[in-house]
Amino acid sequence: MVFRDPGYDPLLGGYHPVDIRLGRVEGTTYRIGYLTDFSYVASGEKRTLMREIDFEFGAQLCVLRYLPPIALCRVGEFFDHYVTNFISYYRNGVYGVEVIWEN
Repeated sequence: MVFRDPGYDPLLGGYHPVDIRLGRVEGTTYRIGYLTDFSYVASGEKRTLMREIDFEFGAQLCVLRYLPPIALCRVGEFFDHYVTNFISYYRNGVYGVEVIWEN
């Protein structure tokens, strides 16, 4: 699932795009594979979206830009805070949502 703030701009700001990947475990049971938050980096015409925060559930790691990977078990409070904010933004209609199905 792709969550995008249509107004997010590298100069004006906005809400970071977020990708959440769900993988089927069996039947109708799914598991979150990752939750990735993106932000613009660089300036001028070379700016691009890059990973800012990446919760990799399969690898049990949290990757923050400019830091070495951290075990998920060490970022529980940070993760809880991130998810609380994300849900609040979603409920306030900040994001357009796109579901992309992969085989």
